[in-house]
Parts: sequence; structure tokens; C-alpha cells
Amino acid sequence: MSSTQDKISEINKEIDQLILVNDHFRLRMAEMDSLNRTFDELETKLLRLYDEIESLESKSLTSMFHSFIGNKEVRLEKAKTAYYETNLQCVECKKDMNSLEYELGILSRKTGRLKDKQQELKSLLEVREEELKDEDSIQGKRLRKLLLEIQENERRLQLTESIINSGKLTMKKVSLTILALREASNLGQWEKTGKRRPKLRGYNRKRAINDAKQLANESIRALDNFEKDLASIGVKFQAEELDLKSFNTILDVFFDNLIADFVFQQKAQKNLAALNRIMDDVKSAVETLQNEHQKLSEENLRYAEAKEKILLS
Repeated sequence: MSSTQDKISEINKEIDQLILVNDHFRLRMAEMDSLNRTFDELETKLLRLYDEIESLESKSLTSMFHSFIGNKEVRLEKAKTAYYETNLQCVECKKDMNSLEYELGILSRKTGRLKDKQQELKSLLEVREEELKDEDSIQGKRLRKLLLEIQENERRLQLTESIINSGKLTMKKVSLTILALREASNLGQWEKTGKRRPKLRGYNRKRAINDAKQLANESIRALDNFEKDLASIGVKFQAEELDLKSFNTILDVFFDNLIADFVFQQKAQKNLAALNRIMDDVKSAVETLQNEHQKLSEENLRYAEAKEKILLS
């Protein structure tokens, strides 16, 4: 066994002990919280009893007779007895709190060493890893193979995360295109009943259609990139084609013509349906990627545990 392994074994024992101390510290902290609540309740009761005694001692016999049935001296004696008992409970509770506070101070100093020891262990494991990389032992071979698997898993994890972001960007672009196309489509129908001047109506229609056309182009570029990203990991994805001619502003010239408007509305609805299907497809692909990302993350944890086991052996 190497000197590094000896140190790792020794510090591991210290960490195990400190973990037990930390667990005990937490239990004692819970006891302190309970004692604090009990002390607060006792103090509240003590103040209430004190007020009751003051009230009884200040009342005359006549007022006592009219206010309640019973003997003043008996009630006063009961209140004083309860006050003294509660006061004793407060004193005992405070003693327990002071004793526990002292113990917590000691435990706190010990638990403070846990992070330092864990960091020291981490540094030692890094040294041990470098040692095993050069060893021709069974453990050395196992470690080198595992490190290659970890490296590949990390690469896949980062790539999957990048493609997820690409998919999310695509979803955002498609969503904006849907909103813009709906505005362009609804604007034509709404303005037929409006009273604005023809030039202004034409300008608004042209702006809305241009916005939809620009966003549609951005969506197509994002979809192309997303398809390429998916292809890089062997996933086939083919987005539905969009009819960009439907966004052409030259239709604005004929917009006041009912037939031309009808044609535009039909094409707009066709593209909206296509965009919604594309959104569903991209969303489904992203969800699949997120599930894969989760599996890779869990695999990373298993690799980390396997690596630590080799280094600690």
C-alpha cells in the first residue's frame, strides 16, 4: 500500500468520526430549539401568573364577591404555588440550555473541521489518481478505462445540453412566428370593419406581414440548425416545409379584394397549422433530449462513485 493510500485511509477514518459528530450536533441543535420553545412558553405562563397574582392582591373583598364565586385567599394561594413551580421550571430549563450551549460550542468546533478534512481527502484522491494512471496494476487499468468512459459521457452530456438549448431557441422562434402570423391574419379581418384611412390600414398590414415573414425566415434557419445538431448525434428530424410565399407583402396590393384576402387567410391558416405541428415536433424532440440528459447525469454520478471506489481501495 502506498503512502498516499495510508493517508487516504487515515483521513477517511477521521471523516467518518466527524460525520458522527456532525449528526450528533444536529440532534443537539434540535434539542436546543425545543428547549428554547419550552422556555418561551414558561416565561409567558410566568408573566400571566404574575399578572393574576397582582390582580387578586389588588381587589377588595366586595369586588371579589361581584366578580366571581370563590375564596380570594384560596385562589391567590393557588396562583402563587403555580408561579413558584413555573419559576423553578424556568430555572431548570435555563440550566439545561446553558449546559447544552456549552456542549454545542465544543461540537461546533469539531464539525468545523469536517469541510477541511473533506477538502484534504479530495486533494489526496487527486494525487492517488495520478499515481494509478501510471500503474500497470489491475486498479490502474480499471481506472484508465473508467476515465475514458467518464470523458465520453461528459462529451455527450455537453453536446446534449447544447442541442437542448438549440431546440429551445427554435421553439422560441417558432412561437414568435405563430404570434406574428396570427396578428397579420387577424389584422386584415379586423380592419375591414374599422374606420381608419386606407393608407394607414395598408401600412399596418404590410408591417404585420413583413414581421411574420422575417420571423418565419428566422424559424427556418433555427430549424435547419436544430436538424443538423440532432443529426450530429444520429437523430433524424425533418421539419415540415413552410410556404414562405404566403408571407409576401405583394398581396397587400390586392388586400381590399375579397378573393385575394380569402386566399391570404387560407394560406395563413395553413402555415399556422404547419407551425403548430412543427412546435409539437420540436417540443417532443427537446423532451426526449432532456430525458437523455437526465440519464447521462445519473450515469455521471455512478461513474464518480465507481472512480472513488477505485481510488479508495
